[in-house]
Amino acid sequence: MDDQAIPFPDVPFTSSLPVSQNAMREAGCFTAFQARLNIGDELANTGSKRAVNDYARAFDLQRHNYAPCLVSPGGNMTSLAYPEVLPERMELTAYTTELGFVHDDYTELEDIASSAPVHERLDYAVDPTRTETRDGSRKSLVMKKIYSAVILECLDIDLQSGLDMMKSYSDQWLKVVDAHPMPQFTTLDEYLEHRIKDSGTLVAFWQVAFGAGIRLSEGDYNMMEPLFKATARPTLLTNDFYSWRKESSQPRVRVTNAVLFYMKSGIAEHDAVVQLKQDILKKESDFLKMRDSFCRAHPNLPSHLKLMVNILAPLIGGYHYWCCLCPRYNCLQNPSAYAKANNTSLNGGCDNSYTLTHSSTLHIAERLRSSKTNSGNLSGFATSKLGQTALEGPIRYIQSLDSKNVRLQLIDAFNLWLGLPCLALNTIKEIVNDLHNSSLILDDIQDGSLLRRGSTATHIIFGNAQSINSATYMFVRVAGQVHALSNPALMTVLLEELERLFLGQSWELKWRSTMQCPTEEEYLAMVDHKTGAMFHMLLRLMLTLAQDDGCLSQSTEFTVLAQLLGRWYQVRDDYLNLQEAGYAKKKGFCEDLDEGKFSYPIVRCCADPVRKDIVIGLLDRRDTPEVPNLPLENKLQILDLIEKAGAIHETWRLIYQLQDKVQEEIGRLEAVLGEANPILRVLIKVLGNIPNPCKQL
Repeated sequence: MDDQAIPFPDVPFTSSLPVSQNAMREAGCFTAFQARLNIGDELANTGSKRAVNDYARAFDLQRHNYAPCLVSPGGNMTSLAYPEVLPERMELTAYTTELGFVHDDYTELEDIASSAPVHERLDYAVDPTRTETRDGSRKSLVMKKIYSAVILECLDIDLQSGLDMMKSYSDQWLKVVDAHPMPQFTTLDEYLEHRIKDSGTLVAFWQVAFGAGIRLSEGDYNMMEPLFKATARPTLLTNDFYSWRKESSQPRVRVTNAVLFYMKSGIAEHDAVVQLKQDILKKESDFLKMRDSFCRAHPNLPSHLKLMVNILAPLIGGYHYWCCLCPRYNCLQNPSAYAKANNTSLNGGCDNSYTLTHSSTLHIAERLRSSKTNSGNLSGFATSKLGQTALEGPIRYIQSLDSKNVRLQLIDAFNLWLGLPCLALNTIKEIVNDLHNSSLILDDIQDGSLLRRGSTATHIIFGNAQSINSATYMFVRVAGQVHALSNPALMTVLLEELERLFLGQSWELKWRSTMQCPTEEEYLAMVDHKTGAMFHMLLRLMLTLAQDDGCLSQSTEFTVLAQLLGRWYQVRDDYLNLQEAGYAKKKGFCEDLDEGKFSYPIVRCCADPVRKDIVIGLLDRRDTPEVPNLPLENKLQILDLIEKAGAIHETWRLIYQLQDKVQEEIGRLEAVLGEANPILRVLIKVLGNIPNPCKQL
């Protein structure tokens, strides 16, 4: 196939060259599609080698010299299956592709129960939103650091496409792979549908998109998904054809292969292989028909989707060519069987190789174990006569709602520097999570909110009185948890930061009830207390425990970062409340206006006295019998005033100014502490991915 035969010749190939037909015949290919080889094949090999070494390091394997899975005499699989990867993205694309193959090899000889925790550990490492692992070990945190550094490289190149790719790794691969042994199927199409879901095949198209610099919107992906699946079918069958020699020696419970599917129906092995070859060609023909139909139905595709369509046939041909030549499927032994070669356990909790040895941190862990054993219930208020169902109902409800868990993610990121043991770390997470959920319940009551995280607010279900009682109890529970640590300094931190939080909240409530707009300086001072208190608290709690250890000498090292995080996070939240569609679904359209809250955009807008009078006059109409919530037309009028005052753009600008300062402060701390923190940097990148200012209509 040459450039003239591609569906959209106006978007030609620029990063690859065709593999000759002679080379493909000599390799034994029988595919109908010509392969192409990316011009950056050496970069792909570099990425593959780096991925193998990092994986061995992440799983604490003893040998680091395994041959990468993707390298072959004909070229790296990434270079052949994803031929249009841009040069500056090739190493990273090959890295993420190699990761999938080497992980498959590491887990393939284990039973499903043994491999499940390994999938979970890798999912924790590559998903920026994950805050907990099953084992909670230091080893898992080190693993997350390794892969966060790679994710950060991807996000620095292309934030949105990189996020899409990493999300697909978690959602379409690690959460579904090896879900169960191969079941019985009645048709090949049933088998292929199972394979597409179970093997994480669709991740490949997000890798193609990232590598080629293609941004797939949700609408783009939904439109292209049938064509992606048509591409996947012959590719999966090709994989089965060439991998059967390797897989046929494995326990049948671990094998998912079309040859086995045919054999289960009574077909001899040789005949099953012949049948599979015929079906590969049939599915290639089906792909061509679907692609041609798709192109006729969408003749005016944007250029990025035209390129995506053009890449699909070479993807099939390139993968076929690679399968013919790669050592992975063309030798009797698998050189990358990590688990068996190293006799490495796939399970384990807080492993000894990563256990901290400082005496004081061991004492912390011992005190926690003792307190959990002796106290029974930290609060001390449960009785044998009354159950806790009524008390814990609102708590369990708020905990059940979807959450970004930003504060818990920050705790994990900071622990990369501070190195607290698992038990102490989890206790701090429980403390921070309880305080945060308690404040959410109380905030929703004070604000009169109907929604929280897209669901009905707690007090709407349980009533104000019961919700307040449970929220207050959570402070008691937290005090018990802190007391159990037997460190008076921790209680001091808790009380000081709670006082800061309530002080900040008091001013926000006062401004709202009196309709007095604060100055920008007053607003930021309030944020430093209300929002910043939680960031200061979690850091100070961690630092207090770490300083027992003698690791850090100055608690003030993190003060600036905590303040910047509080300001950045709150102003970002104010902005999203007025600008982001997803926020409106979870909290209601511009809910801050219903609450009469003086958010940062309102404060900026009210710097103009004329606009201030109008805004306050409109906000003052809320919470009356006639107007329980601000009418839509009033909200739109306020938004128009904010837009014309330039306040939305000023808010957006401040968010990125603060984000830059956060990144600078992270860099300063990395230099002081002598350790990079890619986990924290990735988290900031993810949270900083917000929409540009747009006028609400």
